[in-house]
Amino acid sequence: MNPTLRDVVDLIENLAPLHLAYSFDRPGLQLGSWDQEISRIVVSLDPSVAAIAFAKRKKADLMVCHHPLIWQPLKSLVGSGPHTKAIRSLVQSNIAFYGAHTNWDVAPGGINDTLAEIFGLTEVQRIGSAPDQPHFLLTTTVPTEAAEGLRAALAKAGAGRIGHYEECAFAAPGIGSFIPGAGANPSVGTRGQREEVAELRIEMAVPGALIGSVVRALQAAHPYEEPAFQLLPDHKPKSDKITRIGLMPKPMSHREFRSLVDSCLQTKSLMWVGRNEPIEHVAVCGGGADDEWEAALSAGADAFITGEVRQATALAASEAGLTIVAAGHYATEMPGMVKLGEILSEMGLSVEVFIPKPGQAGRPL
Repeated sequence: MNPTLRDVVDLIENLAPLHLAYSFDRPGLQLGSWDQEISRIVVSLDPSVAAIAFAKRKKADLMVCHHPLIWQPLKSLVGSGPHTKAIRSLVQSNIAFYGAHTNWDVAPGGINDTLAEIFGLTEVQRIGSAPDQPHFLLTTTVPTEAAEGLRAALAKAGAGRIGHYEECAFAAPGIGSFIPGAGANPSVGTRGQREEVAELRIEMAVPGALIGSVVRALQAAHPYEEPAFQLLPDHKPKSDKITRIGLMPKPMSHREFRSLVDSCLQTKSLMWVGRNEPIEHVAVCGGGADDEWEAALSAGADAFITGEVRQATALAASEAGLTIVAAGHYATEMPGMVKLGEILSEMGLSVEVFIPKPGQAGRPL
């Protein structure tokens, strides 16, 4: 029996949890029915017309792309524009769509760890900015005998993740009291009579992006007809930083380093030279991340590789002593999507990766 879409989404979000996404982003499931069976998946950098046509030829049930399909609320699907036609084509073909964007940039093993691996970086560390999603502290009370089941349900929905730790929770015992009203259907107690129950007060961290799923899990798993809970603003963890920095296998001249970048990423890069010294410490962040250059410089990088570099950034970074390289958006992010396809294949899923021809479907010539 094939896995359901929910099964596959759970696998992807275990690799790239939604709380790792930046607040401007729109990651996650954007098309599909949770219970539909998934027999074949197509992975692509972009939801391009060519990628969708490839998915249809391969009889895929799900597309997983780095860049989301829908960024702003849609007012209609009327029209002949390529974006509207792409969405209609997926719907008509019953192909679900999932976007793993900045959450896959930040995630362990994702876009930027793949870049670090390609260049053979060692002693890799996380630097730079971190997801700015709001975080909350969920507080609820539950009968003691039901506490473990509730904790497990909340954790499965994404609560209790702090940095590299999961299922983090605090519990304290107490006595809950209540009087069920005339219209109540209590699971514990009798209408009109005060009831006292030995309860545990449970507290778990919840990323803002997962509030809906966590609250639904609480309401489904809690034994009370109307469970009480609070969501209080919490601190924002900063352990999940997006950029990577590490040590090259050997120091290189700028000419050697640029040649290595072009060879490893199959690209034609642009380089602005900082200090005229061998390159040894290198920072990487795929896509349009040139605003990470100051973090790279502060962390001791000799060079910083990203996808796109604005002229003002190129000038500021190079004059500050940092060599900065624009290797291309496609070239710096596609390897991480190939890696995602390989991971999903290793999990037993049938996966094909769409790699466009040079000059087509978002890949530069």
